[in-house]
Amino acid sequence: MRRILRSFFCFALVLASSSCTKENSTTESEIRVELTSVGGSRARITVASMNRKAYYSYVQLSTQEEAYAAPASVAVAHAIAFMESSYQYYEKGSFTDVFCYQGSRQFTISSILPDSDYRFIVFQMHPKKHTLIGEPIEITYHTKPVTLRELSFDVQVDGEKIGIAPSDPRLTYIWDYEESGIIEDKYFFPQSYLYNLVGMYDEYGFLDTELSRGLEYWYFADDKKLEAEEEFTLVIAGCEDAEFTTSPMQMRFVWHGPGNVEVTEALTECSIF
Repeated sequence: MRRILRSFFCFALVLASSSCTKENSTTESEIRVELTSVGGSRARITVASMNRKAYYSYVQLSTQEEAYAAPASVAVAHAIAFMESSYQYYEKGSFTDVFCYQGSRQFTISSILPDSDYRFIVFQMHPKKHTLIGEPIEITYHTKPVTLRELSFDVQVDGEKIGIAPSDPRLTYIWDYEESGIIEDKYFFPQSYLYNLVGMYDEYGFLDTELSRGLEYWYFADDKKLEAEEEFTLVIAGCEDAEFTTSPMQMRFVWHGPGNVEVTEALTECSIF
């Protein structure tokens, strides 16, 4: 981000042998899943495994996917097969490092569609065999509707500043820019970068202070980490109640130094929403 530099172990007493058997990564665990919050484009789900050594993963399905109507075990089998075929493209980390979790986690699911149904399936997996242990646990949820706004932006970039003029000065919006390479490596798409930024601001309670309204200027001199010859991607979208109210827009530019900015891609709608 450029504008702001952002249990237990369960013991089974086996009296007959006078020994204590500890749970391990293949012992079936009780897994609890709770829908913590749900909005129009994101949901937060808390997962807790009572066996902290157990490995688990999850798959989320929308109604647009063929597997949405399939039994949970079938959906999980497809998910594991996809993990196994994808693992070859990861240069670091074991299979469980890449795809699995242990203990308690809160997952923020973003870039989902408003007013839509989803299945969230959690399953315990054998760390070596990659087979299902126990029964999958699932929840279903419906995202909230989001009111879309008729809001467009005129963005002007010169060698000293960025100027943003919304078509309706009464409506709020969110914007930021970051190195294009960082966005591609960490977030894949500019809109995902902005989704994550809004989610973080909302989670920590200062989103309202980061929303803009009306004409706004940002001066490059205020960015202490700005480096010449780097390409940056600016992302902007209408935003209310932590939800995007317009399709995200993006612009790319290269800052060659004070007084010299080259726009390499004009403001256009992001290709994937």
